[in-house]
Amino acid sequence: MLHESPAAILGDLNSALLMQGARPTTTCTAVYGQIDIGAATASIILGVGGHPAPLIVRAGGDVEPAGAHGTILGAVEHPLFETCEVTLGPGDALVVYSDGILDTAIDGVPVDEQRIIGVLSGFAQASAADLVGRLVGSMRGIDRAMRDDVAFLALRMTPTP
Repeated sequence: MLHESPAAILGDLNSALLMQGARPTTTCTAVYGQIDIGAATASIILGVGGHPAPLIVRAGGDVEPAGAHGTILGAVEHPLFETCEVTLGPGDALVVYSDGILDTAIDGVPVDEQRIIGVLSGFAQASAADLVGRLVGSMRGIDRAMRDDVAFLALRMTPTP
């Protein structure tokens, strides 16, 4: 790794993708995070390259988007990456999902960030596996062929006894 910050590392990956030369353009989306786990909280610095903003599911069931956004990787020479720092307290979770879900519709309604927030809201103290299971379960009503991959990842800050 040439750099340490999430934005710089995403920039390095972007440069590597652009070095493909005469090959067809290779692009991707990514989320890069650095986690510092303390005694009671976890501090995460997030960088995003073309991916939807990760979501923070608070222990009480509220859901908020993280403030990280950025350019798709491998598409432009000078991408922009806006990083953010989030703190997870006991019972909080970080949920990352790929952009493929945003190309779908469930029961005729296009999926967007608000729909995903609705699926995760009110699910207090859920395990990471339960959060992913809830998202996967919500996909049962998809009514058109998927054009892109769909992936979900959840990390939960386990309360200390």
